[in-house]
Amino acid sequence: MDGKYPLPKPVEVIEDIETIKELAATRKELADTRKILIEKEEKISELQEQLLVASRQIVQAEAMQLLVEDKKEQIQKEMEKSAKLQEELNQEKAKTWIQKFFGK
Repeated sequence: MDGKYPLPKPVEVIEDIETIKELAATRKELADTRKILIEKEEKISELQEQLLVASRQIVQAEAMQLLVEDKKEQIQKEMEKSAKLQEELNQEKAKTWIQKFFGK
């Protein structure tokens, strides 16, 4: 039966100390690299949050700037209107009583 169904050969265990050391060093490097990667991802997340806050502040500042410009335009129009009314008042004051009476 050994010819037809041979027994499996025993497995030889070869300990390669150098390869085991290299594997351990590689695993340590991998762990260190993962730690660095996690730190960098946390930093990126922190910076993205800061960017989001800054973006919101920029949008608020731009909105405030638009409001200020709008108010400046309103003030300018009111000042022009006031100047026109002042000029009309001065013209009315400059009229004589006869001109006022006849409505000129």
